Amino acid sequence: MEDAKTIGNIMAKNASMQLMGRVLYLMTRVVMPPLTLHFVGLDEYGIWAASFILVSYLGMSTFGVSSVYTRYVADYRARGDLDGIGALISTGLTLTLTLTAVLLTAVWFAMPWLLLLFGVPNDLHEVARLVFFGTAAIMMADLSVGAFAYVLHGLHLMWQNTLVWIASFLLETVLAIILLFQGFGILSLLIAFGVRYAFAIVIQAVLCLRALPEVQIRIGRISGKHLRLLLGFGGVMQLVGLVSTVLYSIEKVLAGRLLGVASVGVLDLAQKFPVLASQTFSSITVASLPALSHLYAGGKRQEAAALYVRAARWNSLLVALPLGFLASFAEPIMRAWLGSEQGLGDTPLLLLIAAVGYQIHTLTGPASAVHQAVERPTRQFLYVGLQTVLCAVGLIWVWQVWGWSLIAIALAVGAARVISSLVYGIYTERLIGVSIANYPLRVVLPGALPYLVGWLGYQLTGGGLTGLYADRWLLLPALGPVGLVYCPAVTRVHLPLLDAKDRRAVAERLPKRVRMSLARRGA
Repeated sequence: MEDAKTIGNIMAKNASMQLMGRVLYLMTRVVMPPLTLHFVGLDEYGIWAASFILVSYLGMSTFGVSSVYTRYVADYRARGDLDGIGALISTGLTLTLTLTAVLLTAVWFAMPWLLLLFGVPNDLHEVARLVFFGTAAIMMADLSVGAFAYVLHGLHLMWQNTLVWIASFLLETVLAIILLFQGFGILSLLIAFGVRYAFAIVIQAVLCLRALPEVQIRIGRISGKHLRLLLGFGGVMQLVGLVSTVLYSIEKVLAGRLLGVASVGVLDLAQKFPVLASQTFSSITVASLPALSHLYAGGKRQEAAALYVRAARWNSLLVALPLGFLASFAEPIMRAWLGSEQGLGDTPLLLLIAAVGYQIHTLTGPASAVHQAVERPTRQFLYVGLQTVLCAVGLIWVWQVWGWSLIAIALAVGAARVISSLVYGIYTERLIGVSIANYPLRVVLPGALPYLVGWLGYQLTGGGLTGLYADRWLLLPALGPVGLVYCPAVTRVHLPLLDAKDRRAVAERLPKRVRMSLARRGA
């Protein structure tokens, strides 16, 4: 069994590769929305955004299964139990394929209700039916036969899966752009989406089978032991995931039902940057579950606790880097990205609200990884339960005070997300024996400083940027130098907060020439 240092290095390699991939993904997702809006209307874009709300709920049907793959493949590998891996994968595939057939049938018959729920205009019903069912079918295929991606995670081969993912979304982006220019409209995104996942599923399966040549996988084979795992541990994870999905999507569901499908598109655009930024830098959380599972399986609880603190700390620090800039420069960023199209006036404030909420939300990732690693997933109900209560109270309050609006809905949900995330983080630290007194200094403060740096930067440059609001093509290049100054300024502020181990970890991943230059300067 690998020692804690080896596992930490594997986790760092996986997290670094995930980070690189997610930065590339962020770049492609930044390009696509304004380009898509050039070819389709806001209602059609809202349909595309709404389809992913449906997909997120369907995904919860197998969310627990994917968590079981990652958790127990890592555990079985640490114990050398290859038969257990084969039985787990076979049982999981049999279960998810059966469930996929049932759910897609349900989606087909529920289509009239879905069109009503999201307020789709009558003239777009046919397009919406195709987009809703098409995205559902593609994602259900990935969540069933795409299980090999989670097996690679459990084998600590996340870097291989990341390379496949990078190739697949780059293929999707190029194909979507070509089809948009060919006049396929919103269906361009659907076709490219399907090609992306077909490509990824095939390559991931090949890599998984190469890594486990002795493991036998047979669809139709069901192991009672592993079925109980999938329905027990996996069932709890599924319920947690379902509640989380409701909380994640409640803003868009309410907006679509009360304000029309176009408001779903507006919310999606406003939250695009914060969501992508938080996902981009959440690679540490993704890599921490198999690493923590491996350490706890070996009885190394102190090493696991130390790994949790580092994961939470770096999550907070890295996510804050882009979100601090986004929150501080929300107005010029949205104007440069989308222009001044009618109906998008609330997006800067919505972006600011989302940035703060998702910044604090990222702290829950390492905490949940700890509870899953020690096979106590029910502890996650503290977070989702508290957030549910706070969200309900907040929505009722804003409805009585302000009535329904995008800003009111976003504020209520965002406040619930922040408070519940902080409580959950403190609870986890107490549980694993980490000093709570150091939590604000070591985890929260690194995440708050970029917002202060960004705010000061906006006070110095905001006036000049305001004069460029009328022309996005002048505003866009003007934001570049501001960002180039912001990044080293945040780095300079963060450096005193890094301990010797953190600095050493950063130095090891710098190019050799950079390390030598810093050494000569005594840095």
